[in-house]
Amino acid sequence: QDGGDFAGAVRRCVGVAKCRTEQASGPGVMCPSFRATGEEAHSTRGRARLLHEMLAGEVITDGWRSTEVRDALDLCLSCKGCRSDCPVGVDMATYKAEFLHHHYRGRLRPAAHYAMGRLPQWLRLARPFARPLNSLACVRPLAALAKRLAGIEPER
Repeated sequence: QDGGDFAGAVRRCVGVAKCRTEQASGPGVMCPSFRATGEEAHSTRGRARLLHEMLAGEVITDGWRSTEVRDALDLCLSCKGCRSDCPVGVDMATYKAEFLHHHYRGRLRPAAHYAMGRLPQWLRLARPFARPLNSLACVRPLAALAKRLAGIEPER
């Protein structure tokens, strides 16, 4: 809807702050990660503002390699709740995908991106070995090692 203009899409956020609600009012799902943390940087408005500052290059000077923007987008669940609930249709999941594409261009992504992003392929490959793999996953040290190799947090 923005003609491929990422900066124009980011400017769509005009700061209405509907994304900063702490309690759901009706069927809305606006930004569950903000509701969990309560931090402005984890609201749709806060993330859009960080992206705007990144594109302006005055406050956030590392551009697409910004760890500050990456960290703010990290908790975005890409649930698209912002797209349906935001009065101006901000779509943070799409913004996040675009940012991550540029952020990791020419570099390896974290192991969890490969582990989770290719989950359907891994499951198809593991299907013939499902029973023994499930048995091995019950052995805590082996499960911990597998999680570590896949870049998955141990608490999961």
